[in-house]
Amino acid sequence: MTEEKIIAFCGICCSDCPAYKATIANDDEMRKDVAEKWTSDECPLTAQEVHCLGCPKIDTPVMCFVGKCEVRLCAVDKGVENCAYCEDYACDILQKVWGYVGDDEAKKNLDSICKNLK
Repeated sequence: MTEEKIIAFCGICCSDCPAYKATIANDDEMRKDVAEKWTSDECPLTAQEVHCLGCPKIDTPVMCFVGKCEVRLCAVDKGVENCAYCEDYACDILQKVWGYVGDDEAKKNLDSICKNLK
């Protein structure tokens, strides 16, 4: 049985994310590794804080920086499944996040969804 891909509002594949995988596996070593790699002055992390079921799950815990994400806040406010469904698709906020995460795959994911909506 194949696990369903969870696509974040910005197009990142949540189900491929190390924090998501650590949460699903309930693996403390994976959580520790994520916390060490992702901690920053803006968002210090402990292994116990690595708990995320994907940013589209608005009623479940997410990583500290996910709760502050401008793309997520905008998409939740607009009530869209992800940014591909937005009339302002590929807006400046989204492009800024794509540049920050440096993930061409995120844009490809949303472009593919957008193409299939037409």
